[in-house]
Amino acid sequence: MSVASPNGRFNGAAESDRFSFLGGDYAWSPQLTLKYYHAELADLYRKDFYGFVDNRPIGPGSLKSDFRLFITGEDGAAKAGPVDNHNTALMLTYSLGAHKFGAGYMQLTGKTAMPYLFGTEPLVITEGTLSSEFINPKERSWQVRYDYNFVGMGLPGLNGMLRYVSGDNIELPKLGGSNLKESEKDIELSYVLQGTPLKGLALRVRNAWYRNDFAPQASHRDDNELRVNVDYTWKLW
Repeated sequence: MSVASPNGRFNGAAESDRFSFLGGDYAWSPQLTLKYYHAELADLYRKDFYGFVDNRPIGPGSLKSDFRLFITGEDGAAKAGPVDNHNTALMLTYSLGAHKFGAGYMQLTGKTAMPYLFGTEPLVITEGTLSSEFINPKERSWQVRYDYNFVGMGLPGLNGMLRYVSGDNIELPKLGGSNLKESEKDIELSYVLQGTPLKGLALRVRNAWYRNDFAPQASHRDDNELRVNVDYTWKLW
């Protein structure tokens, strides 16, 4: 196992044969859930996660507050190189009938990017973006998001999403310097088949427009990406 290293963030060739983690969620109240997890990729990095999710009625709808704090550093021999990062983020989502309106902010501090296990996705508030994770050194990002459930128009199973994410203050000395920027626009439409022998089969179309001002040799470059997903959930009981 190794550390994901886009844009040369870490020594991606360094390997470990042990990944361990421990943690859990605690329902403080029907509205509030507290979270803590600790993870170690032996001799590469260690990470602590603190978070909470709060759901409560506000006016005619409900507000979800999702707070996430990741604190990471080297572990053991630190074969992947220096690791020093704090990632603090808050995502607010207001649900009103078939509509969801979201806004979030994430800020990274410390000397490096936030590490995560190669081949996985970092569980940050920008999860689901197609072209970048927005966790470069010193990066600050904000996002706005809109989701719509077409059951409100008599079309159960059909859902849509629009999102815009913008990051700045990025430090990549070997890939353009300081105060670099990146942004991504996402659109998604998905449909889960209803009441047929293929009930549970989902079709999803996603498109992203990604731009940055990094040097040409960066892992993430300007692109327009289209993905078509076919998902099937089979319930045994």
